[in-house]
Amino acid sequence: MEAIELKQKSSTMFYYKLAEFLNPAYHIAQHYHGDLRNASYTYFNSLIILDGIIDNSISPFKLYEATNGIERSIRLLSALFSKDHKFWEDFDGYKNQYYNTLRKEKEFSVSKKLFTELEFDEVAKGKSAVCYAMVNAMSYLSKKINDKRDKEIICLLEHIHVGFQCKDDIDDFIADLENNQHTYAHVLVIQHINGRSENLTKSNSYLHRYFYVSGLAEYLIQKSIKHLIEAQKIAKDYQLIDFLNFINGEISTAKAQIDEINMLVDKTRVKARLSNENKKVKENGQESLEESICSALKFLNDNLESNMTLSDFMTTAGIGKQWVSNYCAFMLAGHDLTSDIVEKLSTSLYSDNQKGASFNEKIVQDADSLTFKIGALKKIFKDVNKDQLKLLKTFQNKNGGWSTYIDETTLRHQIKLDSNVSLKGWTSAHNCVSASTCYILSLLPDQNELFYKTANFLKKRIDDDGCLNSYWWSSPIYATAWLINAFSQDALLKTECNQSVIWLSRQQNKNGAWLDSISNDESFFYTAMAAETLRNYDKDKYAYQVELGIKFLLNNQTTDGSWKSGRILTIPQTDIIDKEQIPKWRKSSFGVNIIVDDHKRIFTTVTVLKTLISQLNTQ
Repeated sequence: MEAIELKQKSSTMFYYKLAEFLNPAYHIAQHYHGDLRNASYTYFNSLIILDGIIDNSISPFKLYEATNGIERSIRLLSALFSKDHKFWEDFDGYKNQYYNTLRKEKEFSVSKKLFTELEFDEVAKGKSAVCYAMVNAMSYLSKKINDKRDKEIICLLEHIHVGFQCKDDIDDFIADLENNQHTYAHVLVIQHINGRSENLTKSNSYLHRYFYVSGLAEYLIQKSIKHLIEAQKIAKDYQLIDFLNFINGEISTAKAQIDEINMLVDKTRVKARLSNENKKVKENGQESLEESICSALKFLNDNLESNMTLSDFMTTAGIGKQWVSNYCAFMLAGHDLTSDIVEKLSTSLYSDNQKGASFNEKIVQDADSLTFKIGALKKIFKDVNKDQLKLLKTFQNKNGGWSTYIDETTLRHQIKLDSNVSLKGWTSAHNCVSASTCYILSLLPDQNELFYKTANFLKKRIDDDGCLNSYWWSSPIYATAWLINAFSQDALLKTECNQSVIWLSRQQNKNGAWLDSISNDESFFYTAMAAETLRNYDKDKYAYQVELGIKFLLNNQTTDGSWKSGRILTIPQTDIIDKEQIPKWRKSSFGVNIIVDDHKRIFTTVTVLKTLISQLNTQ
């Protein structure tokens, strides 16, 4: 089971704004704010570095930075409190509590003690003890000592830090195992496995997977939420509005993480079920095109959902539904063999005819989903909805290219993106979206102007070697294939993509496969796209290569009728236009700069099926 993306720790903003968060309860003079803020942030940032050095997760060469930061913080505090002020006595007490807690935590790691939840809470509170000095500092500076208020504010901070520690144990589960840090998350897993009489000599990846699938990760997040809600109550009592907004954000993030965990568990179960069908069809003697097609159709029918849709790909936005169904309907429409499943898919497609289209119902409309919907409706019903075509045109840029998203306000709200983070990467025109749209426009005779405008945009984007880079996909094969398919519909444009065809044909391996550029693995998805494209371009000239590709596909169909999925969908950071800037892609379903697999095998299987049917029709 893949890891959930590590969330940026909330401590950066928390410690920087701590004095501001607490001030409504103290009303200290404005001129104290800057020194308190800088002292707080610098001190706690230094402690985080020291903690990392102790845990072996941060280089010891950072020691100077940490000690220098602590010295700067003390100088700032010295300007606020004289050397004999009671604040320093309080501060020393909190520091002793902090270091004693670190020693206790280290003892847990050495002994691998199965410590209790109460001990975990005490450690979480003790590790944040120095933070409580802020309460004393603000109380003294306000010149209005109130023990009841101060105790309740400290209680608020304790709840916050227990919540933080729960999240840290989840986010750092693997890293802590590798660094020999014994956490409460590990204790929960060990106790749970012991109760099931399983062997504890398991790999870190197994323990991590078990942590999620067993429900223990969700349990720990719920514990975090419980403490955040207690902190929320105190913040309300003292009208700490900014602090309350911060806590509410943390609770929302925690709840969203629970949703992600549940989705990942579902994904893991789907992949586990499909992995049982990894045996190849050929090994059972089933090799013919007709049998392969029938088997693939059965797989798709078996995976149709109750509302007659097909879904695949899991991301932070959820699972792809409308987009995947529209793509499948478009790819399969127009063939006698697929008429039954296309009719089923068209039920939801046509009932939703007056609306746009999107990845799923939770996310804003996008050009890709709408384009495939228009293409599917054209192939099935021989007509195009004028309102949908009008909506599609809004996604075209002045330069002729097509953007995935245009409604930036709604998109920003839905993905909870801060206003200072750019969306230019997701709202710019991209080759892959433009190339597939260009092909579908070529099927609409009355849209020649749009078609040629898009084609002119694409011609300028073709690399010298003929390939067309793909923004949302792991290989330029995707955009290049759609480009060739589109240009092949026009006699004059067909000559413009000769170099692209040569490039595509040269990417084939000796065994008939085309590779995924990022993973460098053989890809059934890209093999199907490439073979189909070469046949469409010149079925006689590329007959051998097409047959070799088809043979590779037939030899690798699994017994349930599907083809293994791959990580083919890339999701760059929202502000990145050129994805070559991304040095490394994470294998994950959540976040950005990730590469996602069609874990249900629907997308790949439909693409292969389309290629096999086209091959059958040419025989």
